Parts: sequence; structure tokens; C-alpha cells
Amino acid sequence: MHEPIFLTIVYGANEVSARRELWQGLTELAVSVNLPWLVGGDFNAVLDMSEVSGASGDIRVAMHEFNDCIIQTGLISLPMQGERFSWHNCSTDGRSLWKRLDRMFVNDAWLERWPNLFYTCLKPRTSDHSPLVLKGDSRDVQVSMFSLKLVFRQQRRKKGDLAMNVKLAAGFLEIAQKLLQADRHNSLLLQLENCCRLVYLKATQLEHVMLRQRAKLQWLKGGDQCSKVFFRRVATRRANKRLFQISDSDGLVQTDPTIINSVFVTYFQDLLGGDRTERVLDLHYLRPWARHILTEEEAYALIRPVTVDDVKKSYV
Repeated sequence: MHEPIFLTIVYGANEVSARRELWQGLTELAVSVNLPWLVGGDFNAVLDMSEVSGASGDIRVAMHEFNDCIIQTGLISLPMQGERFSWHNCSTDGRSLWKRLDRMFVNDAWLERWPNLFYTCLKPRTSDHSPLVLKGDSRDVQVSMFSLKLVFRQQRRKKGDLAMNVKLAAGFLEIAQKLLQADRHNSLLLQLENCCRLVYLKATQLEHVMLRQRAKLQWLKGGDQCSKVFFRRVATRRANKRLFQISDSDGLVQTDPTIINSVFVTYFQDLLGGDRTERVLDLHYLRPWARHILTEEEAYALIRPVTVDDVKKSYV
């Protein structure tokens, strides 16, 4: 049995003043929603300072307005597992900044209907934001440097398999991000995570090129098969349209290919060209319909060359 729900996807503006329209819209929407309601996305704001790691500007006003919006709408934050922070500025120096900008909220009706739901904040991979997945169970994953070495070893063995490279690079990046989770301001781990991100991005690009080439080969193969069918049809049509015999002007049936061509050409020459009798038009026949017949002097005036004096007279 399907149940109706109300889902709101949020993308908060970067500026504090621009986000106020979002807070106002959510507050007004909360009054009219009487269904299970889930609000999720990138709010571009945090609820308290514990959701920030690193040097950040003054965010007290933005944080206060975000909290006011949640209180006025009556929304409840869903439990979260996985990554503590959902956004990273991807900096590898001392200006590295982590924030929890992405989250999910629900109303009382949602919580009453699905009390055990939560969401997981996954590893960001190549993006600066982490994806959020709504789910109902969790798994604990143990991370160690030994597993990182295993990924390196498998990467060297399987370097010729592009699909395997992408899979291993993704695992490598995931492990590096989990190591970074324990010490987010470790410069060595930041550089390692950034390097893993670049390797994963390069592997996906190479796989994409390979898939495009494979698709092109399949298209060429299919196109070649289509060409064979096309030219076979053309050859069949030509064979069906070919003349094997023809009757000449005397009614004799000719079967010799050379004579067939000659008879064919001669027929159309006589039809479209050939000798034609020259006919002289009698102008006296047209005189009853002519209003005026030119005299010899008028006819000469029309065909005589234009002189310089004629040109000068035309401007007078």
C-alpha cells in the first residue's frame, strides 16, 4: 500500500541575506503540510559550532537564523551515521575547513510513521559534498593502514583492467577518507586524500574513454552490417530492373546487351531530340490580335546603338 508523503529538497544560497527567503518559505510551508514531511539537502548553514572544523568566519547570525527556522517549522533532525562533516573546501594546506551543511529533517507525522529511519553521510569521493542516503540499518567498518597497503598491491596487479582500476581507486579513496576522519587537520592525510581523489577521477576518465571507444566500435560494427544489407538490397534492385531484352522500332526482339543499349538510346533520341522540321511562323496570322504594328523606322530606333548625344539628352 502506497502512502503519500511530502518531500522538500533544499539548496541554500551562499549569502546569509539570500537564505532568509528559504527560511521564510519553509516556515510558511510547515503550516500547510499535514503529511509525513522530509526536508533534506544542502542548507549552507550549521546549527552549532560543533559542526565546524577549521578556521571559519563569523557565522553566528547565520547559525541563529537557521535554528529559528527549525524551531518555527517544528522540524526534527533525523539521526545521522557515517561522516561527521558533509562538506570540505578541498584545501590541502592550513586553511582546510569542514562543515556539516547537508542534513535531513522530518516532522512529527513522519517520525510517527517511520520512527526507526536515519540517514548515512557517505564519503564525498570527487565532490566537495558527501551524499546522504536514507536507510534503516548500519554497518561498522574497521580501517587500518594494512588494508591501504592491500589496495596498493591490488592496484599494481590489476592496472590493465580499467574497470578494476576504478573500483580499486574508489576503495583507496574511501580508506584515505576514513583515515582522514580520525585526524582532519593532518596535512599528510589531507594530501593523501587529495591524491586519492585525483587518482579516482583519472581512473573514471580513462574508463569513460574506454567505454566510448567500445561503444564506437560496436556502432561501426553494427553500421557495417547495415551497410551490407543496404548494398545487398541495391544489388537486388539493380538485378530486378536490368533489361534482358527489348523490341526495336521494327518489332524485332533484341537480346544482345550492346544492341539493347543502342535501341534504348535511339528510342529516346527520336523521342526527345533527333531531326526536327523547321517551322516558319506567319506573322500575318497574329496581326488581327496586334493593336499596333511597328514600322521599319520604329523597329530600327529600338535596335540602333545608343550614342553619347542620346545619353546627354536623357539628363536634360
